[in-house]
Amino acid sequence: MNTNELQTFLNRPVAQNSFRFGALLRLASVLAFSAFLLVLSSTTTYATPPTRETIYINETFPAPMLTGACGSQVTGHIEGTLTITTFVNHSGDFVREIDSYHLVNTFTANGHTLTGRTSQQIQVTLLEDGSYTVAFNGTDTVLTLPGAGVVFGNVGRLNLLFSADNELLEVLQETGQSFQNTEAICAALAP
Repeated sequence: MNTNELQTFLNRPVAQNSFRFGALLRLASVLAFSAFLLVLSSTTTYATPPTRETIYINETFPAPMLTGACGSQVTGHIEGTLTITTFVNHSGDFVREIDSYHLVNTFTANGHTLTGRTSQQIQVTLLEDGSYTVAFNGTDTVLTLPGAGVVFGNVGRLNLLFSADNELLEVLQETGQSFQNTEAICAALAP
């Protein structure tokens, strides 16, 4: 093919239309991608960031259940943090809250102290019909003793459904274990 034949071939209507179609297709793809990025960025730009509040906890209290079981005064103490993260929608309406507890729990009697830990997250989620779920995840006051293992506390997940007027409707999920070996606790706290 010589230069004139090549020029004629390139100038034919099909070649011109194919080139124009390809250019338009590329332009349409770039515009569609740009529109997608604009929508995505405007959605994230106007989203309200969650608020976070951390509360320091340091409380001492009588432990009546253990006092009754052990026959001597047992005192409890909790120390640590509660972090509350609140999420709202673009209108500022409550959507969800996550409460994260990181606590050291102690029980003391007769000069002996038992120490446990709480590392738990509680999530409250508002549903469209006004009902809401409350999900407990993690460990709650887990006490271990040498030779006895875990003697007190809860480990796992509990998910509850409540009506808009705060009535428990259903236990959606309950997995894990609960421990309450008061004999071992009382023996460890005995004089």
